[in-house]
Amino acid sequence: MFYTFVPPKNQGDRILLFPNPAAARAGNLGTTPIFGVTLHFDRRNRRVVPSQNSAGLLDPCWSATAEAHADGSITARGPIPETLFVALTENPTPSFAEDLVAAHHAPAWLIR
Repeated sequence: MFYTFVPPKNQGDRILLFPNPAAARAGNLGTTPIFGVTLHFDRRNRRVVPSQNSAGLLDPCWSATAEAHADGSITARGPIPETLFVALTENPTPSFAEDLVAAHHAPAWLIR
C-alpha cells in the first residue's frame, strides 16, 4: 500500500507515492486529501503492480515502471487506474490501515 496527495483524476505522467500517510501529508503540507493506492512495489523489476486482491478490478497484466527514492517514496509512471485509489479520512484512527485492508480484502502483509 502506498499513499499520495494526487487525486486520481489529476494524475500526470508521473505520480509520487509515499510509504505512509504521514509522509504523504508532509509532502503536500496538508493542503489536499490523502489517497491510499493499493499497489506493491516490485523492487527487482522496478515496477508497481496491483495488490493481489485488486487485480480483479482491472487488467491483471497492468503494471507501471517506478523509481525508488532513498526516503522510501517512489515515482511511478502514470496514470494509475482509478480503481486502485481509496480516499482516506482526514484524521485516521490508529487502525485505519487494517480497516483499509479489510475494505479491499487485501492481505495484511501489504500494509507492513
